[in-house]
Amino acid sequence: MEIVPSDENILEDLARIVAEYAHVDEKIILATTRFDEMGVDSLNLQEVLVEAEDHFHIAECEGHSVNLELRRESVSLTVGEVRDAIRDHLTAQFAPKDDGKKARPANGAA
Repeated sequence: MEIVPSDENILEDLARIVAEYAHVDEKIILATTRFDEMGVDSLNLQEVLVEAEDHFHIAECEGHSVNLELRRESVSLTVGEVRDAIRDHLTAQFAPKDDGKKARPANGAA
C-alpha cells in the first residue's frame, strides 16, 4: 500500500519544480507564495502542473487530474493550493477501492 507524502514533503518537492520554471531559489517558495509573484505565467503554470503530476506519479482519477482541475485557475494560485490539490489526488488515488459489496453483520442477518 502506497503512503501519501506529508504536506511538508509535497511542498519541498513542488518548490524544486516551481523554482526550475520560475528561475528563483526554492528556499523562498512558501505555501503562501503566489505563482504570479514569482513571474510564472499561465503557460509556465501548466508546465509546472504537468511536471508535478509526473513527479508524484499522479494518475487521472475518474477523468480528473491536478492539471485539469486547476487549469481554470489563474496564476494567482498559491503553491499551497497546488500542494493541497496534489495531496487530495494522491489520497484519492491510494484510497481503498469500494468493491460494491456490502458487509454482512456478524450474526448473519441481512
